[in-house]
Parts: sequence; structure tokens; C-alpha cells
Amino acid sequence: MYMPDFGQKITKSGVTVTFDIRESNVKHLSQVFTRLGNEAYLRILLLLAKQDSTIERTYQSMKKARLHVYRESTYKALEKLREIGLIGKSYDPERKTFVYFLAKS
Repeated sequence: MYMPDFGQKITKSGVTVTFDIRESNVKHLSQVFTRLGNEAYLRILLLLAKQDSTIERTYQSMKKARLHVYRESTYKALEKLREIGLIGKSYDPERKTFVYFLAKS
């Protein structure tokens, strides 16, 4: 899978993401922009800009915002953001859970 070059700037007020648009990555970037058109995905990015998060913490935030009713919805959103290269995932052996984080540019 091709991961487009993108840059990010994280500030206290949010995240700025820039993309390198080329003929070779137009299809992939259209998938990225489709995801970014969804409020839940944007809220997840804002949450991860503040700090890394587990599925459960992210789900509680989405539930509070009335964006997700089911934990599975949050998991699918996190995985879709990971698949397009905006976030990453690693296993935390101390907490025995996966942790999601903003991908490094």
C-alpha cells in the first residue's frame, strides 16, 4: 500500500496536515479526504493530537460526543485512519492493550 507524503504540525489548538498531491497518489488521497470529511475521524485525530490513546479511551470520547454507540465503530474508525497512514498503532505490554498515536511525518 502506498502511503502519501504528508506533513503535520501539532499545536494546542489542533493539527495541521499537508499533503503532497501527485498524479501517482490521487486515488489514495481521495480515500484520505473522504475519511477527513467525517466528524468522528476528525475528532479522533484531535484526541490523538493531545495524547496517545487506547481503543477504550477513544471509544469513551466518541460515545460522550454521541458519535459512536458501539466500541466496534471506534475500532473500525481507528483502523481506517491507520490504513491510510494518518495514525499508527503499537502494543503496550504494561497495559496489555494497543495504543494509537498520530503518525510521524
